[in-house]
Parts: sequence; C-alpha cells; structure tokens
Amino acid sequence: MLDHYIYGDVSRISPEAPVPIMRVEHELFSPGGAAHVAASIQALNQPSLLMAPISVDDEGKKLSFLLNTVNVACNNIEMLGWSTTVKTRLVASGHQLVRFDRESPLCNSPSYKDYYQNVAFRLQHMAQDLKAIVVSDYDKGAVSADIRTAINSVKIANPQLPIMVDCKPNSMWMWSFADVITPNFNEACKFLGCDNLKAAKEDSLCENMAKQLTEKLPGLKLAVITRAQHGCSWYYKPDNWSGSLPAFNTCKADVIGAGDTFIAALTVAMTEGKPIDEAVVFANAASAIAVSKGGTTLVHRMELDEYLTNTFTDNATIKKIKTQNAAIDWARQLKSTGEKLVFANGCFDLLHTGHVYMLEKAKSLGTKLIVAVNDDASIKALKGSARPIVPLADRMKMLAALESVDCVVPFSHHDLEQLLDNLKPKVLVKGSEYSDTKIPGASVVEKYGGLVMLVDMRNGIGTTKLIDDIRKAENQ
Repeated sequence: MLDHYIYGDVSRISPEAPVPIMRVEHELFSPGGAAHVAASIQALNQPSLLMAPISVDDEGKKLSFLLNTVNVACNNIEMLGWSTTVKTRLVASGHQLVRFDRESPLCNSPSYKDYYQNVAFRLQHMAQDLKAIVVSDYDKGAVSADIRTAINSVKIANPQLPIMVDCKPNSMWMWSFADVITPNFNEACKFLGCDNLKAAKEDSLCENMAKQLTEKLPGLKLAVITRAQHGCSWYYKPDNWSGSLPAFNTCKADVIGAGDTFIAALTVAMTEGKPIDEAVVFANAASAIAVSKGGTTLVHRMELDEYLTNTFTDNATIKKIKTQNAAIDWARQLKSTGEKLVFANGCFDLLHTGHVYMLEKAKSLGTKLIVAVNDDASIKALKGSARPIVPLADRMKMLAALESVDCVVPFSHHDLEQLLDNLKPKVLVKGSEYSDTKIPGASVVEKYGGLVMLVDMRNGIGTTKLIDDIRKAENQ
C-alpha cells in the first residue's frame, strides 16, 4: 500500500460547516504496509525482497519508484483491474485531522485467479536463499488461506526458516505453524477474548497473554505483544521464560508504522543471531525512534546503533536490569572469577530509606548484589488488588540506580526457589522482620551450602506505613 501525507496549517474554522480549514503546505508519499516492512529491513542493513500484489495504476508505479529509491528488491505480482491501496492523512501541527482510504477488493482483479499459483511457485524456488519470511497481513486480501498453505509448505520443507507474522486478529488462528507473532495489545486482546483494556499497563498480565498466544498457536516459539507507551511483553516457549520492556519513547502522539518497524527490526536481530531478549530490545529501540520521527518513516542502522549505544552502553543503570536467563549467565561468569554473590528479594513498592539501608548492608556481605523483584501479579496476591503502587519496570529501574545493586531481575512467587537454585548465591539476605518466620528459599540455599542472613531493619520505616501516612495526609 501507499501512504500519503498532506501537511498544512489550520488557523480558522470554515463558514460553510464546523470543520477546520487546512492550508496545504506540502505532500509526502511513503511505502506502507508490507512495503514499509521491506524498506525498514533494508534500512537496517539487511537485504530484503518484497513479494506482494501490485497495481499497474499511477499509485502502483509511484510505490515501485519509492521502493527502488531505498534499494528494496521486488518480486511483485502485477494485478490488472485493481487499484493500489492508498491511505491519505491530513496533518496539521503534528496532529492528524482525518485519514481517508482508497482501496478495492483484490479478488475483483482478473489476475487474482493466478495469484496463488504465482506466489506458491516463487516461494518454493527462492526459499533456500532466504534467512526468514516476514508476513505483513493487513487483511486486504493479499494473504489468503491458500497463501498461508503455500507458506506452510515452504516451512515444512525448510524447518529452520523462521516465519515472522504480523496479522489481524481474525486470521491469527491460521498461523499456528509460524515461529514468531507480534500483535499489538488490542489485537492480542481481541484474539484471546480479553476485555480488560487496563491490563496494557500490567507487565505480568501482558506476559501471561503472550504465553496464551503460544498455547493457542502451538507452533509459535516467540510471541511479542507491543503495548504502545507501555512498552512490550514477550513469552519465549523453548526456554519457558517471559519478560517486559518499558517504552523507550512514551510519546502517544504518532505510532504510524511502529508495528512495521518493530517486526522488521526483530527479524533483523534474530537473523543476525542475537539472543531473544537482545532482539526485543533492538526492536523496541527501533520503534522508539520511529515514533519520535512521526509518519511512515525509516529507521537506519547507523542511527539505531547510535541510539542503543547512548541508551545502554553509557547507561549503567539500564544494563543492570536483566531477564532471569541473562542473570543466570551473568552470575555463572562472575562466580567463575571468584566473586561472592549476595541475593536479596522483595516487592520494593515505593522504594524508601529502609530498603536502601538493607541493600547496602546486604552488599557488604559479598562482592556482587543481585536483587530479585516481585512482579505485579505476585504483589497483588501478597498485598491485595490495590498494589503495587509502582509498576514492575519502574521499580526495577529505581533499584538499578542504587550504587549497591549490581543486577536486578524480576520473579514471581512460584519461581523463587528455581531462580535461587540456578543462581546459587553465596548468601541469601532478608530483613530482620523475618526472624520468627520461615524465609522463602532458605532451604534451597542451605541445601547447596549457602548462608541465610538477616539484616537489621530501620524501625518505623515501611511501604505500608508510607502509604497509610500519605492517605491520612490527604484526608486531613
């Protein structure tokens, strides 16, 4: 499809009707849909080949010209008697006033009867030269059931070839053979039958939704749910682990093409052999840049590498936040060099001086301190539906900013013992309020010869008391 932008200025209301009058300043055309995905992959320094239906009308010729200017190779199928889909957006002062679409059903083209055979033939003959197949299905008729069958046949013949899919909810169930799927939150909700739109803010709920996608689509290895200003969440079935990332750009104004950029960058990262968590970071960062630019824009590899360098290499705080698998690898490397690992865990909702004091004392018992943080769901189970006050991503970021903390990792209450068994810290630390109660995970640590130690807490300081004091102050 072709994206068309008309930019202008609005300074008055029409006397003919209560609508704004926009004075047109300039226009811009960009490849959209699957063409935008292909162009985005090319911009990230990986060769892309676009195979899609294309019209022979003027808009189709313009789209072909634009793809040629960004060096996207095309193996498109010309469709007679069909009009190119064009999305036109009127934009003033950075805000869309209206969007209107011009499109016609692909199946009305006299060329449609041969379309499936064309796609199937070309796929079969090029499959061995591909690193991945990315399916961008905007539900415009280009990806029919027959096309999905053809792609499945290629997958059966080439099982190591990853199939990456971004599709609408009504066709999602047909992609059970795909490797990766990247719906946005609303699409995932619609497919799963969820009606809790507030869950977009909850990391643990979104991670569980990603896991449900892999259960409903049994061939899936990875499901990533993009959540706009709330970041993204994923579940990776082969390792049975999930994670979430905050949005690197929390601007809500313009997310056009962010999903295209995300799946393009994720594909590039995975075909380059990046670990799953690094690949998701790569894609999340690319989307952040795209959102900051606005419109159907391209993110180039040089600017993405620079963004990642500035955001992560020079940001020691962010680098401390790790997935469980990454934390386990980090711990193994450090222990092999003789480091003494200390482990502390808790909710850390409303970080306060009592927490800071306890973590500083914990760090003094070894050389490296790992802090495991309860995810949102486990805090609700422990503290009630009104908690946490601060979501997981923000709690982890604040803890990582402490000098005493070397690694921050999320956990849920049911996987604490497994995490401890994998990390095998030398010391497990808890606050002295646990002196008369059983310490979670203590039996695991003591079994392999580790120590369990209690650290004195500062009296009168606690999250619950802070919350109560704030509520009392508000009611006065």
